[in-house]
Amino acid sequence: MNSTLTIVYYIYQTGSRFRNVGYASSIALVFTLVMACIIIMQRRLLREDD
Repeated sequence: MNSTLTIVYYIYQTGSRFRNVGYASSIALVFTLVMACIIIMQRRLLREDD
């Protein structure tokens, strides 16, 4: 049952338990880019004009 598996735990599990470090690294990179895009959009939407 992997329905409650978080992305961070999936990255850890893929890299260490299954010894697939390259795939885990690419997942981590995509996750980081998605989070960066969300943060940039949030900052632009919620910024206050001085």
